[in-house]
Amino acid sequence: AARIQTFPDDFVFCGNASQKIQQIGNAIPPILARVFAEHIRDNYGFEGDQDNEGRMLGFLLTKAGAMSPALKNTEIWLNSLMENKIHQYTLFG
Repeated sequence: AARIQTFPDDFVFCGNASQKIQQIGNAIPPILARVFAEHIRDNYGFEGDQDNEGRMLGFLLTKAGAMSPALKNTEIWLNSLMENKIHQYTLFG
């Protein structure tokens, strides 16, 4: 199913089998996303710096006042990514 969605064969999905199936089913195929991004870039004058690395601007995990342990771990992991400036994939890189 992931191959039909144009994910590379070496792409790693996280979670159990059910979660992986849901991720694949809910995903925008990578090739389609690239086509849209290239269309926007080419037709609306967006020129990105090819050396510019991707970055997370922010996130909101829940509007609830409390978090489950799993959601708290996700928050800690995302914050560590932002703090350590781990390189992210870019659309045109």
